[in-house]
Amino acid sequence: MKYSYEHRLVIVQQVKQREVIAHLSKEYHINETQILAWVRMWDKYGRIGLEKQPHCRATPALKEKVVRLILEKGVPWPM
Repeated sequence: MKYSYEHRLVIVQQVKQREVIAHLSKEYHINETQILAWVRMWDKYGRIGLEKQPHCRATPALKEKVVRLILEKGVPWPM
């Protein structure tokens, strides 16, 4: 299940105010590990750590270009 930035922020703020993670986990029906991950992301990155991040995926054209360059340059492929 995906949670909004605001929802994650409320929970992180409660942890920062010394609420017990186990109690929050039961109250919000969220795994303790997930709550702890949000707190760590907040500590490390601040607001951006809790915001949804876009998933950047390589286009088929980019993948083809990379393979072509590897074959042309003779770059060793990891085994």
